[in-house]
Amino acid sequence: MSPASIRKIANFVWFQSIWLLVILFQYEWLWLVCLLLISFFLITDDRAVDLAVITIVGVTGVIIDSLLTVGGVFVFTSPVYGIPIPLWLIALWLAFAGTLRHSLRYFIGHWWLCAGAGAVFGPLSYYGGVRLGAVTFGYPLSVSLAVLSLVWALVLPCAFYIAARVEARRQTLQFND
Repeated sequence: MSPASIRKIANFVWFQSIWLLVILFQYEWLWLVCLLLISFFLITDDRAVDLAVITIVGVTGVIIDSLLTVGGVFVFTSPVYGIPIPLWLIALWLAFAGTLRHSLRYFIGHWWLCAGAGAVFGPLSYYGGVRLGAVTFGYPLSVSLAVLSLVWALVLPCAFYIAARVEARRQTLQFND
C-alpha cells in the first residue's frame, strides 16, 4: 500500500473517530476531539491550504447548521452557549472540512457524483445523530431528510469547490514566487 493510500485511510479513520466521539458523547470527550483536530495539522502536507479550507468550509457549515436549527430542522438538548448549534457540532464541521483534500479528495471535480453523495450521505449522517440521541428533528422524519438531502446536494459540491479553489490559489501563488 502506498504512503498516499495510508494517509487517506488515516484521515478517514481520524474523521470517523471524531464523528463517533461527538455524536456519542457530545461535550464529555470534546477535549480529545480538540487534540485530534490539532493533530491533523501536525501531519498534513500543506498546513496553510488545509487551514484555509477548514476555516472557510467550517464557518460555512456552522452558518448552514445554525440556519437549519433556527428554522426548526434540528433541536439540540446539549448546551449551545449562546450560539444556535453546540460546540461539538462546530468541531465536527472542522473535522469534516479536514477530509476534503484527503480521504474524500476523489470528489473534487466530480460534481454530479458529489451532489448525489451529498444528497444521500449528508442526511444519513444527521439521521445517525438522531438515532444515537445527539439531536432530534423538529419536523417529521421525511420532511427533515428531504430538506437535508436538498441542502447537502448543494453543500457538498460547494465544499469541494472551495477546497479546489483554495488549492488552485495556493499553486498560483507558489508559481508566481
